[in-house]
Amino acid sequence: MRYCLLLTLLVSLRSFAQDFLPPLGIPLRLTGNFGELRNNHFHGGLDIATDYVTGLPVYACAEGYVSRIVVGPYGYGKALYITHPNGLTTVYGHLESFGEGIAAYVKKQQYEREQFELDLALAPNTLPVSRGQVVAKSGNTGASAGPHLHFEVRRGDTPLNPLQFGFVVADSRPPELSHLYVYPYWDGFPSQAPKSYALSKVGTRWQPAGGVVRVPGKRAGLALYAWDRQDGRENRNGVYRMEMLLNGKPHFRFQMDSLPYAKRRYLNAHLDYRMNVETQRKVHRLFRLPGNALGIYAPFPGEGFLELGAGVSHDVEINLYDYSGNRTTVAFRVLSDTLGKPVPKPYQSQVAWSESTAFEADGIRMEIAEGCLYEDLYLHYRQEKGGIWSEKHRVGDSYTPLHREANLSIRADKVPERCRDKALVVHVDDGGRRKTLGGTWENGYLQARSDKLGEFYIMIDSVPPVVNVVSPKAGQWVGPTARLSATISDNLSGIKSYRGEIDGKWVLFEYEPKKSLLYHDLEGTLEPGRHELVLVVKDERGNSTERRVVFTR
Repeated sequence: MRYCLLLTLLVSLRSFAQDFLPPLGIPLRLTGNFGELRNNHFHGGLDIATDYVTGLPVYACAEGYVSRIVVGPYGYGKALYITHPNGLTTVYGHLESFGEGIAAYVKKQQYEREQFELDLALAPNTLPVSRGQVVAKSGNTGASAGPHLHFEVRRGDTPLNPLQFGFVVADSRPPELSHLYVYPYWDGFPSQAPKSYALSKVGTRWQPAGGVVRVPGKRAGLALYAWDRQDGRENRNGVYRMEMLLNGKPHFRFQMDSLPYAKRRYLNAHLDYRMNVETQRKVHRLFRLPGNALGIYAPFPGEGFLELGAGVSHDVEINLYDYSGNRTTVAFRVLSDTLGKPVPKPYQSQVAWSESTAFEADGIRMEIAEGCLYEDLYLHYRQEKGGIWSEKHRVGDSYTPLHREANLSIRADKVPERCRDKALVVHVDDGGRRKTLGGTWENGYLQARSDKLGEFYIMIDSVPPVVNVVSPKAGQWVGPTARLSATISDNLSGIKSYRGEIDGKWVLFEYEPKKSLLYHDLEGTLEPGRHELVLVVKDERGNSTERRVVFTR
């Protein structure tokens, strides 16, 4: 029923949508497409190549009004949301700058609030725009890895596939793939490591060697390592639709037409999370884990799992499609081998995905709420010495994804009273990467939240941020449109805030974390004479660094 309602909605959207203009005045070539598998989320729009440059004019796709403006160092960086008469909203992200009237409005808000970061909701009559109006210039701000325009079409908080709205992207290339993965399942056991099969093309179809896959046991799930490319670009984008047939009958299907923003983290149930972390290989599961609440799947009995009789052969066909209708087919036979059940590794607790669990050991407590897991888990724990301010607690491993953060408490009786405000919880994943989680005090424990399992312990952050003023130098003369800049960094808890003043008045410093850079463009606003620049940077544990530079203009 849910899938039928989704199809009805999509048909109505296609008939109701107005004819959108392209957001750029160049051919649309994609560095990322809708539904592409990213880290911890599905991609919610199109990443449009800008030929490795910034500053291209960005056009409003239709008349409407600016309904939201976001400015920040992360995410979409500088982003614009335009709501149209048909109820849809187009989103333009990673912008270098805003159009003239919009830019003036944004700067006024920043100076009134004395802050760089903004998230503004606007009334319909505040900033109306016309179809084809230049509303911004393309850029590379926020979490962008290179110059491009991130573009979305949304209904409410649900991103829709923009290709439904008439945007033309040249695409004559069918989806590509390289490997099939087989996941054996046994009653009462968590999922087992998959077996990999390289795929090769035989005639018009792809298959594993010999065209046969042997599955240990009588139940299994399949997955494909697959991607798509459009014309004019060699980067790997996402596959629009996959369909699996078992003995000639439809058995599983997903299609990337809409992805509610609140559910995008279910990506970690759609792919093999461990494989993604270990190898960066993002595979599509062709079966649905019990805790996966995404709505992209067609309703079939068995949720895509293969129920196999001993010694019985089954025919499997998998079809992959891009939005232009290009198709790739994989076909093979599946046989069940009768083997003994696997032996589980030692564990302390069995955690059901559908229940809340409180795990406790000496010096640590973790609360995993219902729905945090996508499938049942055998939870193993060990405690290690070597932590200065607490023991090191290893709870499971970081290859187990959590859909929501778990509550974590670590006994902190080793932390001296004078250091309590500098203490924080640290997470270390199985690759050795460290992340600070902050922490608050309650009854001798330091509490935090974590979206991963792994190793946890307490550290003290008493080191202030490092601030290096690049320009101006002391006593330096600068021009009327000079850029003042500084590099900033922090050793542990991370940058929390910064403030720049000239002659005691707040000025707008923009922050680019990718470059560890703060900068302010004078833009002819400073009178000639002697001036003092003051920068104050604080980290998440209240450590502060101040730099003062006297210069002339």
